[in-house]
Amino acid sequence: MKKSALKQLIREAIEEVKPNIEEDMLSEAYAPETDEIGSFFITIKPTLSSKIDEIVLECENVSQFASKVKSPNNVAGVFKNEAKAKKLGEKLLAERDKKKTEAKKAGDAYQKMKAEALAKVQEYMKHKGKAEEAVSKLTNKD
Repeated sequence: MKKSALKQLIREAIEEVKPNIEEDMLSEAYAPETDEIGSFFITIKPTLSSKIDEIVLECENVSQFASKVKSPNNVAGVFKNEAKAKKLGEKLLAERDKKKTEAKKAGDAYQKMKAEALAKVQEYMKHKGKAEEAVSKLTNKD
C-alpha cells in the first residue's frame, strides 16, 4: 500500500471517529472520575426576551456546563449558591429592561422630532407660493 493511500485511510478513520468522541465527551452521562466541585449555578447574559429561569442554570458537572453554555463570553457568573446566581440574574434583567426603556424613549423622541420637521416643511410649502407672488408684485411695481 502506498504511503499517500495509507494517510488517506487514516484521515477517513479519524473523521469517522471524531464526531462520536466529541458527542460522548459532551453527553450528560460523561463525568470526570474526580469531582471536587459538585453542582454549581451559572448566570448567563440575558437576551431581549430572557426570563430568570432561562439565564440561571444548575450544572452537575463540567460537561453539563459545556453543553449549556454556547460561548464563554455569555457567562456572567459562576456560583456555588443559587441565591447569588439569581441575584445577579435579576440585576442583569433589570439593566436590560432599563436599556430597552431608554432605547424606546430615544426612538419616540426621534419620531416626534421627525414629525415636527415634516410639519414645518409642509407649512413652508403651503406658504411658499403666496410668498413668491408677493415678492414678484413688489419687484414688478417699478
